[in-house]
Amino acid sequence: MYNFEIKNKSPNVGEIYIYGEITDEKWSDEHTTPKEILEKINTIKDVRDVYLYINSPGGSVYSGITIYNLLGRLNGKLTVIVDGIAASAASVVAMAGKRVLMSTGSMMMIHEARSVVAGSSGDMRCAADVLDLCNSTMSDIYVKRTMLEKSKILELMKLETWFDAESAVANKFADAIEPGKKVSASIRGMGMDCNGIIFDTRKYKNFPKSSIPIDYSEYENALDINVLFTQLEEGVL
Repeated sequence: MYNFEIKNKSPNVGEIYIYGEITDEKWSDEHTTPKEILEKINTIKDVRDVYLYINSPGGSVYSGITIYNLLGRLNGKLTVIVDGIAASAASVVAMAGKRVLMSTGSMMMIHEARSVVAGSSGDMRCAADVLDLCNSTMSDIYVKRTMLEKSKILELMKLETWFDAESAVANKFADAIEPGKKVSASIRGMGMDCNGIIFDTRKYKNFPKSSIPIDYSEYENALDINVLFTQLEEGVL
């Protein structure tokens, strides 16, 4: 399956799949951009029910917010289903659903916006102000769905908080767990394979690795496996 797919399931039902990173520019088939969403979404803008399936590590906060707003203008009812992970900007996109469902074993993550900046001290201060504004904007989107206090949301973002399906529902980031649908996930090499999409877990500071089984298929002998456990213990993976 491609990272992005959209189709009409029937004259009154449309489906969207966002599998992979959310970016400002499309550098590969693994990226999804707001422009792509806008172009494709016009093909189902008049359907009654739209289902959005997400398995994404996130990406650009600006693109995530843009996609959130594009989806919010759909005429039909939007149901979001987290097939694997909705992390970072992808969790913002998920908030567009009138109903949000978590698959068994799925995860959602919220954190503060991040950036890499080069320049003068003034540039650094300006970048910090922009990040604070991004954090405030994202927190407003989370507050709108969860009805939690903004100060609480900002604290959860600061901590980089991961929710499993149950805690996402308990904290009102999602409405329910989709029955009968489970996530296939395992640690492989330097990342995690989640329903066929590889995530580099090193970019996250609080990724819950202990809850993910380890796939030993890439390790041919005991030495390789020992190296794997060493990497896990040292936080390399």
